Amino acid sequence: MKDLMLHSRFLLCAYADKYCEVTEYRCIKQARGGAYAGIEYIELSQQKPGHAKFGASAKVNKVEGERLQCNVLFVDKEANKVMVADESFDQIEVPLNLLAGAEEFLEPGTPIGVLKWEDDIVKIHLPANILSKLKKK
Repeated sequence: MKDLMLHSRFLLCAYADKYCEVTEYRCIKQARGGAYAGIEYIELSQQKPGHAKFGASAKVNKVEGERLQCNVLFVDKEANKVMVADESFDQIEVPLNLLAGAEEFLEPGTPIGVLKWEDDIVKIHLPANILSKLKKK
């Protein structure tokens, strides 16, 4: 099985008790004012875009979690979760809101990539065939 996450480059951060994927980053200094950083991001749990400004002394946590290759075991829509097994067959619960509608295309045995940081599931990487089905939908 190919590594689903090795070839994608992304920056994830923890900001205001949510996990965000940074889509654009700018350093801004206007005239005599203080410098600040502006970011555009996608909130991963809601799949909503947003933006934020940080002063020069602000601290934002960069998320560099554990990358796992997993296989789907089953989808439980009533409990709002997908059960997956990692390479050592440990079961992991993935919240449905991270899948953004892809749960209807997942079948047992489908390989997905899971990014964990601390004890939280931060991001899911889906195979190309499921992503193409989502775009057609």
